[in-house]
Amino acid sequence: MKKILITGLRSLHDTGVVDIKPINVLVGTNSSGKSTFLRTFPLLRQSVEKRTRGPILWNGTYVDFGSYSNAIHQNDEVNGEGKSIALHFSFDYRSRVNWKDFKSESLAISINILPTKDKLSCYTNIFMVGFDDHTFTFTLDKDGNLLKVDSPRVNWELNKDDIRMTLSDPNIIFPVILNRDFSYNFNADRKKSNPGNNQNSFTLTTLRRTIFDLIKEHTGSRSDNKTNRMTRQFIGILRTNKEKLTLFSEISSTLKWSKLTSSWNEESSDFLYLSALIDLHYFLNNSYEINSQLTQSMRNVRYIAPLRASTERYYRYQDLSIDELDHRGDNIAMFLTNIPKGWKNKLDEWTDTHYGFTILDKRSTGHVNIQIKYDDDNISDNVTDMGFGFSQVLPIIIQLWSVASGYEKTLKNNHELQLNNSAPYIFAIEQPELHLHPRMQANLAPIFNNAIDLGKKNNINIKLIIETHSEALISKFGDLVALEELDEDEIQVMLFEQDRKKKLTQIKYSSFDSDGALKYWPTGFFAY
Repeated sequence: MKKILITGLRSLHDTGVVDIKPINVLVGTNSSGKSTFLRTFPLLRQSVEKRTRGPILWNGTYVDFGSYSNAIHQNDEVNGEGKSIALHFSFDYRSRVNWKDFKSESLAISINILPTKDKLSCYTNIFMVGFDDHTFTFTLDKDGNLLKVDSPRVNWELNKDDIRMTLSDPNIIFPVILNRDFSYNFNADRKKSNPGNNQNSFTLTTLRRTIFDLIKEHTGSRSDNKTNRMTRQFIGILRTNKEKLTLFSEISSTLKWSKLTSSWNEESSDFLYLSALIDLHYFLNNSYEINSQLTQSMRNVRYIAPLRASTERYYRYQDLSIDELDHRGDNIAMFLTNIPKGWKNKLDEWTDTHYGFTILDKRSTGHVNIQIKYDDDNISDNVTDMGFGFSQVLPIIIQLWSVASGYEKTLKNNHELQLNNSAPYIFAIEQPELHLHPRMQANLAPIFNNAIDLGKKNNINIKLIIETHSEALISKFGDLVALEELDEDEIQVMLFEQDRKKKLTQIKYSSFDSDGALKYWPTGFFAY
């Protein structure tokens, strides 16, 4: 995920397009909208992890938005009669080039969400996919039936038979227009086409037939087999307009085709129409894969709650397999005991190098206790004896290392790794500085920066969204920029301000210059 835009969610009437940088620091007064922005990410994760009645699970494992009626922006004058919540994303989609190779393409995805009659749940009524400056809009009803497809180049109103045969699952965030196991044997003779018993076949078969007929018209060829081969070649891979023009000109077909394609450019109406049909076929035929990769991006969200669970002197040992630290750190002892020795040595090396201590999990008589040992001391101390603040920062350090080191990826199956190797991990971290001394608040900055650097070494893309009230933390980020330990382009500070009467949040941006000084910073922001 590279960008996000949120509209209609609580005070976030319109965030504008937000570039998600490696480090995104959210600041503002209480109830200014920054928590709503940050919690949108764990909201999406909890929505894809469970089977739901609607696309969004408003109250779940990580965050509680109440219901759709609680989450919708409440200013009727601003929102108008067509109240809705919309989420827009830009992300890198890995499209298959052949049986073993992939390439990344930037897709823009949008969903518009409307309430059900009771206003407690919701459904996706508009799903948009944009690629290469061409956007398709899919309109669905509350039962997930596809009603029509629109774009600047094509318009497709579906009839009753089409609607019955193009059911999408209404209970997922990103609609799947066709089933993953969809297949059919296309024949140039419409009467011989055999869609079988698959309800979804008719729409795609009709679209492919349209592409086939158009190619045959443009080539003037009498060979159905040759036209069919060209059709398969065109619709199999996602290509930009420029790439399509190159492909068309390289294909040897007929003299008519050669003359026509040599006259085409990216503005030619005949070319744009054929290109649009090819793109539409691709998105329909690959909607499962698009959904799968977007869903994995949401599963890659890691949420760290504002008040982590206080560590205990002893934890009862449980013979459980745990592959992720939960958002409050409740299972920290069991997580540590699950780490294999080789990986535990890597964790010790990382914490010792950067922070001067190692984390010990000592077991005795069915219990586990967590101890901290500094490298200049032979004695280890139970973490509960080291102050409450230490128990709050420890889950952050461990979870960041777990992802950035690649340890967590070893616990995923090979299919996920193959398709989503480049999908970023987004950490949504609320008020990491709670109960910390200002000096330790400042020390969080290198912790975050070290985690991103560790991820880069392991080809793991990590992005941090940090909500904070800490002047010390922000100032330390500036020091890292000035010392050239952090690139000034990799961090942004987002300032949230809310008009209380209109319930509208406005987001302003600040950044660091090469000397580590904040640009466009409002005077007296931390004044009291």
